[in-house]
This record gives sequence, C-alpha cells and structure tokens, in this order.
Amino acid sequence: MHNIKRYDLSQVKFSELSTYRIDGLISQFRIGSVLSKAEFTRSKGFHILEMLLFFILILLEKAKTVNQGLKYIKSHQHKTAINDFLNNTSYNWRKFMVSVAVQYIKKHPADKGKFNSLIIDDTSKPKTGRYVEYLSWFYDHAKLGYYMGYQIVFSAFSNGTTCIPLDFEIKTGRKRCKHAKKGNYSPNSHTAKRYKESRKTKTKISMDMIKRAIKHRIKFAYVLWDSWFNNSTTFKFVFNYLIPKGIHLVSMVKLSSEKYFYNNEEYNIKEIFKSIKKWNRLGVSDILFKSVIVELIDKSTTDRKIIGKVKLCFYKFPNQKKNKYKVLISTNLELSAEEVLKIYTQRWGVEVMIKDLKQYMGFNQAMSSKYAPQIAHLTIICVFYMMFCSLKEKDPSVTMFEIIFDIRCEYEEHCFDLIFRYMFKETLVCFVKFAKNNGIDTGDLLEHIHDIIDKFWESVSFENKIIEVEHKCKKRKIA
Repeated sequence: MHNIKRYDLSQVKFSELSTYRIDGLISQFRIGSVLSKAEFTRSKGFHILEMLLFFILILLEKAKTVNQGLKYIKSHQHKTAINDFLNNTSYNWRKFMVSVAVQYIKKHPADKGKFNSLIIDDTSKPKTGRYVEYLSWFYDHAKLGYYMGYQIVFSAFSNGTTCIPLDFEIKTGRKRCKHAKKGNYSPNSHTAKRYKESRKTKTKISMDMIKRAIKHRIKFAYVLWDSWFNNSTTFKFVFNYLIPKGIHLVSMVKLSSEKYFYNNEEYNIKEIFKSIKKWNRLGVSDILFKSVIVELIDKSTTDRKIIGKVKLCFYKFPNQKKNKYKVLISTNLELSAEEVLKIYTQRWGVEVMIKDLKQYMGFNQAMSSKYAPQIAHLTIICVFYMMFCSLKEKDPSVTMFEIIFDIRCEYEEHCFDLIFRYMFKETLVCFVKFAKNNGIDTGDLLEHIHDIIDKFWESVSFENKIIEVEHKCKKRKIA
C-alpha cells in the first residue's frame, strides 16, 4: 500500500494544519493584531499569518534552508511568495519583535525573590558566497580566527527563570569583503535604517538597545554583559543615564593593565588583588572571595577624571588553578559579593538562548544573499522562540528540544487525524453511491447496515481505495 504522508494533503489549508498549541500561542500573543501595528499588510496572496505558519512547518521539518523546507512540505511553488515576504523592506520587523516580547514580559513576571535583567551579548553568523550584501570580516574571539559574515548583537530579557531575545542588530563590519555587494534600499525603508544602525560600534549599538528597552517601558533592575563591552563610554552611560533610573551594571572584568583609582593611587587589577590579602568563604560553598570599592578612571580624556565608584569582587572557584581568579564589577555598592555573583550568573541565560536559536530554531536557514531577508528570518525565529519559551515557563526543567519535539508529535497526530477524516469522508461518499446503485433506500440501509458494509468491502479493494484517496489528495485542492 502506498504510504500517505502529511505533506501529500495539499488540499488542506495551512490554517487547518496548525496544532492546538500553535493556535493557542498565536491567540495568546495576539500575533494578528501585532502584525497590523507593525505595518505588516498584504493586499493579495497569502495572509501574513499563513506566511508565518510556513516557517513553523519548516522549523518542525528541521530543514537546513528555507528552500529545502518548502520542498519538504511540498510547497516549493510558494518560493516566490516567501521571498517577497522576506524581502519586503516596509515591514517594521523590530517593532513586531519588541511587541511580542512586551506581551511575554507582562504574562511572565519574575517570581518572588528573583529580578528582571537586560543582557547584552554578541555571536557570530558566518556567511559565504559571492555578491552577498555587506559581507564583512570579523574576528571570532572564541575560535581565535577571522570569518566572513555578520556579527549579531543581542539584547535579551531575563526574568530569572527564562531568557528571551528582546532586540538584535545584524552588525556589518568595516573590513568589507572584496566581492561584497552593496544593497540598494530606499533611504526611508526600515531595512535602510537597520543597515545604518548596523554600521555603529558594538558599544553604541548596545546603548541604543538599552534606550529602546526603556522607551518601551520594559522594567529591569540590572544590565549584564561580559568584559568586551566595558569601556569609558559605556561606564559613563551607566552612571549618567542608567543609575539615575535605578538600573545598575554587573559585568565581568578582564585581567588587563587598565588602571583604577584605589587608596589615592592608580592600580591595575592584579595590583589591587595583591593588596587585599585575606580570602573569605562564600556561604557553605568552597568559593572564596574578596571585594573592594574603587573608582573608575575616564581614559577617553587626558585629565583622567573619575567616572564613579564601583565594587570589584574577586572569586576563586574550587577547580581553578593557583593564582587564577575571576573578577566582577558592580555599580551597586550595597550588594554583597555573594549577591553580585548570583546576579551575574543570570547572564548564562543568553548563552543558552543563542545555543537554542542555532541548534533548534534554524538560525542559519536564511541563505539569501540580501541583507533584508537576514533581518526578517532572524526576527521570525526569535518570535517563535519567545512563543515556545511561554510553554517552558510552566516547567523550566523542560528543554527547548523537548518542547519542539512535543509540538512536532502533536502536529503529526493532528495531520494524521485530518487524513483519516478525509479518507472516511471519501469512503462514505463511495458507500452511499454503492447503496444507491444497488437500489437500497435509507430504511433498508439502516436495517441491514452490517450486511451492506460487508458487501461493499467485498466489491472494492480497501487498499486500492486508500491509494485512490491519496491520488485525489495530490490532484484536488479543496477550498
């Protein structure tokens, strides 16, 4: 017998293939209303929600590329519509993403004893090929080498339990590849504005992201980032703009020669560390710590003015080698060393988020050489990730893989249920025709139903009937 697969049912509308969970999430986050507010309109062709559903199906199929996913779901004929959707420069993708994030934050506030934080981090997005728009060279500090592509700067929100993407910038570098193509976008388009912002430094991009989060009335108590974002510009931004709003910074510090003002003298990190002799034990753990309050020096000016006071916390973990330690900096001087460490460990959530996006959400599926589809596709998978994280809030111990796996299983069960319903409808039509052709009226049909059914199955092959239904599913298109 021929095997009926879910994507053979081309006559079923995509809106009918959505599972209970997906339907519930789309309604919960009011995606239709959010799309309208973000200027997503379509005069003809597929509805915007149907276009997004294409990407959910592609995600569940674990396709390496968008085009491959369309082939998997037997929708390759919609390739032009999908490309037009991704290349539309009038769509405000940032507003769409932030609007969904705001809803998520309202629905999932921080639990008692936990706090909200905004995390800034970046990751590499390698991309190769000739004539790729704004293709640049970047240095990957993790792999200690250069790569071609883009750099993604993420702004993520954490409620102490789950970390979701809030904003991002696909950064283009100054070291442009020789064969890179320049995009041709209208100056007033959202894509052109995004590209203009992508040319800024990571420092300026991160500060703009924090300002946008505050503008959208997203409340958070701390900003967390690693040592790469520490400089005089960001520190002045924190002291002049964030601290007056009640927002503090907790960050990792590099063991560099950078000077701090301590005991009326300028010392670097190692010198400060040696001046503090005694270690303290962190609670009942084996972690040792010592802390001191120092003053930040503005290196951007020749007179080396003082920016503000910060707390330096030194930590020695059990598995670390001798004379090795980690240093955290906090602008909130009232925090204990234990509290500073506890707050900074929340930054690990953004690492998990980026890993999930790359491993399960199709981070590299967009193979287009244009810049606009890169923004569109990354926004879509970030929105899906937020929707799936909403399910994770019910059970934080569940991984993103388990959530996607459950949705996929539910989706398959729903599709097979549609197949059997369709087969039953087609078989029932044939059965009624069989009874009518044999001169059996309704009364006789009900009275002798079992005998008539047996004769019906003897008159036609059940296996051939299923094959016939399968062929009809491929050829016919039911509105």
